[in-house]
Amino acid sequence: MVLKNPNHFLDQLFAALAEKGIVVETLFMDHICYRVASKKRYEELKAALLQEHQLLAESMIKGRPICTFKLSQGFEYHDRLVDVLELPSPKEGKPYEEGYEHVEFVLNENFSAFMDQYPYINFDQSGMDKPLNADIRLQLGRFVVKFHLQSLERVIEIEKEMGII
Repeated sequence: MVLKNPNHFLDQLFAALAEKGIVVETLFMDHICYRVASKKRYEELKAALLQEHQLLAESMIKGRPICTFKLSQGFEYHDRLVDVLELPSPKEGKPYEEGYEHVEFVLNENFSAFMDQYPYINFDQSGMDKPLNADIRLQLGRFVVKFHLQSLERVIEIEKEMGII
């Protein structure tokens, strides 16, 4: 695999979630995101990933391309299999350090019911009104965790059915 194993990143992220008291054991960990620092690196990594994995979609989102791959051999993390990878090109003028940046979970309930369990958490709700793939987010230091109502893979299927991508 072109990318390093994400277990260290996931250990830290899950520890940050546990510290906040957020229970995710019953949630499907939909995908993991790997950021790159330059468009050149994006193209290099995209080409390398295409050699081994299935490109589900490359979409323009907020003015920059984002690839989503179904990994031929996913990463195992405890009892979870992570087999979908998001690779965004960096936004213009917004440099990123290369590495894993966030994970996304699919909720078993609506946003309100989930947030009601954590009244002490200030979730970013700015993505709740998106017509497709609405989300709530939580910044945990350098980590971001997003919660959705359906998987990215399913959203891509819907977008293809609708002719969006």
